[in-house]
Amino acid sequence: MLADEILAAANSPADRMLVGAISALGIAIRQAKRFDLAPGIVVTANTISTSSFAAQLRALPLCRVPFEFTWMEWPGADPIYDANRVGNATAAAPAPNRMGVLIHADESRQKGSMTFAWSHRQEGVNACPLACFFDWRADAPEVDDLSRSFFRQSGHSEDELRQQIVAQSQGMPQVKGSSEADLVDDRSRFGFNISPAFKFWAEALLRRHGTLPGPGTQEWHLWTSDIRGEPGIARSILLLLNSKNLTHSEESPAPERLNRQRVKVGKLPLLGHTKIRIKLSRALQQRAGEGTQREASRFHAVRGHFKIRASGVYWWSDFMRGDPTRGSVHGTYKVDD
Repeated sequence: MLADEILAAANSPADRMLVGAISALGIAIRQAKRFDLAPGIVVTANTISTSSFAAQLRALPLCRVPFEFTWMEWPGADPIYDANRVGNATAAAPAPNRMGVLIHADESRQKGSMTFAWSHRQEGVNACPLACFFDWRADAPEVDDLSRSFFRQSGHSEDELRQQIVAQSQGMPQVKGSSEADLVDDRSRFGFNISPAFKFWAEALLRRHGTLPGPGTQEWHLWTSDIRGEPGIARSILLLLNSKNLTHSEESPAPERLNRQRVKVGKLPLLGHTKIRIKLSRALQQRAGEGTQREASRFHAVRGHFKIRASGVYWWSDFMRGDPTRGSVHGTYKVDD
């Protein structure tokens, strides 16, 4: 588990280079509720992250982070997830062995920060100094964001900022069916700033250089490349956890016997966690082919989508529907210009 790797990396050379940021992450992870996500969760989260901005914006005010400190981790090299993620792994930047995010929320459980960490088999643990700050409350004010602040300080107007946000969104599948107001609203609900875990690292950098690397610098480019697409995946995972029909959990307590042996040889005990898996509801199974009214149609794919009801948020996963003997429909989803 990545959580155990982070705890074991406290006071390591990497931790000292980051002025204790990995140790700070470990302290928070110890007090967090920890979730291990099955690969199916991440694949479905990828589908959600590319679903309509408008649908996500309707669902987010109904969602809550489950705890003040929440740690989630998942396989970083899952073949399906990696094939669909933004910025695929390369030989120079291979997919991590494990990915994780520490979410620290306030009392509303709708506002907080996400700090991302990962591990490679050969290189060990690393973390990103930039955290994603979010606010999902209805009518929330704009979240502080270093790149937006930099853009405004450079003399650009609010109209130019809106135009930039819309332009950056063009070509993304989430744009279909979303208005310009949706795009701006979605972007205003998250921002990037220095992670709380990197407080002492940032202070040391300020003492040494008088400033922090900002948008446009090589460091900023590396940091944003490290977590490109991950905030959207993490947000989608939390939407899934809030869905009333799609996930179930299994407690995995820390192994007492193994931990006693580890303590005897001077190793840290392993942490317990909760395993989260996709649950296919009976209604979804029927829609996927067991029903009677839909069977006359040709075999075709139905894209995943949210349903917002008075009782909460529901996610209906991708599935195949219809009778293969009547032929099949093959197609792709296209975003109109």
